Amino acid sequence: MQIGLALLKLQHMDHFTITPDKINGKFAIHFRIRSFSGLDENDIAGLRKIGVTQRNKEFWLTENVSRRPNEIDVQTRTVLGMLNYFAKGVDVPEV
Repeated sequence: MQIGLALLKLQHMDHFTITPDKINGKFAIHFRIRSFSGLDENDIAGLRKIGVTQRNKEFWLTENVSRRPNEIDVQTRTVLGMLNYFAKGVDVPEV
């Protein structure tokens, strides 16, 4: 039940749309599924875990911390945080 694989299948079949949106004045990404055809039971069960069903075919990625169904809170790293993470993978050669 991997949600990412289900979304990848839907993307390859062109069965969903992604549009920019706003929720409470903050940026959000709106996903709307047009068709569930081509998905197996595991894919559908995975999507159900995030509140997506045949009747309710949409969800949002937001930066809002909310308990509302169909809203998934996503927090990204800062640029400084990413540089720090990348720096851990650098091997400095001996002189």
